[in-house]
Amino acid sequence: MGSLPVRPSCMILIEASSAAYPEGMLPLQPLTLVMLYEIHDITRFPRVQDFVSYARLVKCARESAGRRYQSSGKKIGNAHLKWAFSEAAVLFLRNNPEGMAYKKRLEKKHGKAKALTIRAHKLGRATYYMLKRERAFDMNKFLAGGSGQARH
Repeated sequence: MGSLPVRPSCMILIEASSAAYPEGMLPLQPLTLVMLYEIHDITRFPRVQDFVSYARLVKCARESAGRRYQSSGKKIGNAHLKWAFSEAAVLFLRNNPEGMAYKKRLEKKHGKAKALTIRAHKLGRATYYMLKRERAFDMNKFLAGGSGQARH
């Protein structure tokens, strides 16, 4: 059996997973493969909102006739991506002093569980833009926060 060709955008995620994290952090590599397998082709998501919704990183809104009700549809989306990004959010803190400082800021404002969810969502958004723009992970940009747009 021949090997499947690897798209350039996939190589960005694989290189980022091995370069941005310390040696010996092997749990990230299976996560990367799960992410690549489940995402398949990033071009099928026209917006980052569509991607994070598919990855179960945001709550679904239930509305009818313009009225919003409580969130529903907790099982809409891809459970494997939700798991992979949640694990990546935890692994992001290992041997990462900048990540720990970011965690403390989030926990102070939102609490421990919500801080983990915020990190997973932010990693999902970063992954989307890495694959879409075919650029490597930038820790400084990730930790700076904001919308990712240029500041004046």
